[in-house]
Amino acid sequence: MMATSLDMDAINPTSPQLSVVVDKLLQSLFSANVSSNDRLSYFSKSRSVTIQHSYEGCPSPSMYRFTGLNAVRSYFDLIATHYDCTPLRLHSVPIRTRTTEEGTWQTVIQATVLWTWKSSGLTWQEDFTCTLDLDAGLKVASLVILTTSGEDTCLMRAVDPGRKVEFNVHVHR
Repeated sequence: MMATSLDMDAINPTSPQLSVVVDKLLQSLFSANVSSNDRLSYFSKSRSVTIQHSYEGCPSPSMYRFTGLNAVRSYFDLIATHYDCTPLRLHSVPIRTRTTEEGTWQTVIQATVLWTWKSSGLTWQEDFTCTLDLDAGLKVASLVILTTSGEDTCLMRAVDPGRKVEFNVHVHR
């Protein structure tokens, strides 16, 4: 049965079916072999969608927010341009799931992904808590990633220490 055909009344927060949907979704979102368009198929077409990817203690997490399908596509294009990643390793599936007032689902998981810079080949590990809000069709309306392994491991703050930057300085006299 496809995720879009699931009946919300037939699922409860502990349903293995919901866990399977969330696992498949997250594995697809954090996979090197999935295109941005394929990732977008997991996002709601009936609600405004948001991805926020910031770090624990961030003074302005909204700086790392992408709103709307075009912005979400840009987020995935940015990742595909600069990084490769190992498959997501889930630490808990889910740690919390609940039904919201709108009759949609919210689930929270903890996971780890190993990122590799395409430019230098250097890798680092990002541990995070991920909060997913799913619409009635079990499509992502909101994806909030909060890096828990430190600001310097957050994908949105990453700096490639192996990248050589050359500056051409012209001195005018």
